[in-house]
Amino acid sequence: ACTNVTVSCNGNAHSVSRRNSDGSCACQCKRGFTGDRCDKCDLGFADYPTCRDTCTYVNISCTGPAGRVRPRNADGTGGCLCQCSVIYNGTTCDRCADGYAGFPSCPDNCTHVAVSCGPNGVAVQPHPDFAAALASGAADYADPASFTGGQRCECACHRNYTGTPCTTCATGFDRRNLTAELSNITASATVSATASTALPCVDSCSSVEVSCNGRADAVWRVPRTHPNATTDACLCVCRRGFAGSRCERCARGYGGWPNCVEDCTDNEVSCNGRALTMGGSNGQCTCGCRDGYAG
Repeated sequence: ACTNVTVSCNGNAHSVSRRNSDGSCACQCKRGFTGDRCDKCDLGFADYPTCRDTCTYVNISCTGPAGRVRPRNADGTGGCLCQCSVIYNGTTCDRCADGYAGFPSCPDNCTHVAVSCGPNGVAVQPHPDFAAALASGAADYADPASFTGGQRCECACHRNYTGTPCTTCATGFDRRNLTAELSNITASATVSATASTALPCVDSCSSVEVSCNGRADAVWRVPRTHPNATTDACLCVCRRGFAGSRCERCARGYGGWPNCVEDCTDNEVSCNGRALTMGGSNGQCTCGCRDGYAG
């Protein structure tokens, strides 16, 4: 009569109906079963009548994209373990991984710094344009096609990186090919556009703001040739009142970082070494000059 799945389909079907063409029964077999009467195991399943998943076919055992699949236990029991693609998670890759949302497409949802910005990021948020579209209901995290107005996420990067994700060197930094440079390649050599971005962005000695805390008149790169060197040296020509390899402190006779004004304690600095007595503070120094000097 084709009305009872137990009778017509060995109890292994969701439903059964009669075909109009020839009057035979058409069984809608459950997962793992196949055949006109659901009387044998489908591909990727074994041991009829249980027809267990053999965990041998990724497209059968794993709901989402996976690289491979294997039984959880050596004896084949316990279900399958799927090695999911990076944006998926779960035993059968049936949900989005952290930092992604909206299975099955699972686009970046701008909540996980490592996902959106990479290892050089410090914070992430939806880009203002994307955030406005979300607020108005014109965009949906889970639907990549719902927003085509530009980038979805906005990254805050470590100081030597910029962009989304944080893979571009910020102003004042570059990817130096130090190995080539130590092999007598020109000092201006840089990594080509096709080279790996795994090389870190290091101080390029091209910006006094970056290399010298903004307190130098000029900066130059001095290539280091020691075999153990990992970066070049930047030579800062510090402005009056500042000192240190990066102009990161006040020079002798100056105080009050970061302004570094004369503190009126050093004869050489404030009175050209020609005073018997000194006074004043905060850059307003008075000099009691030796005989023969004035000013």
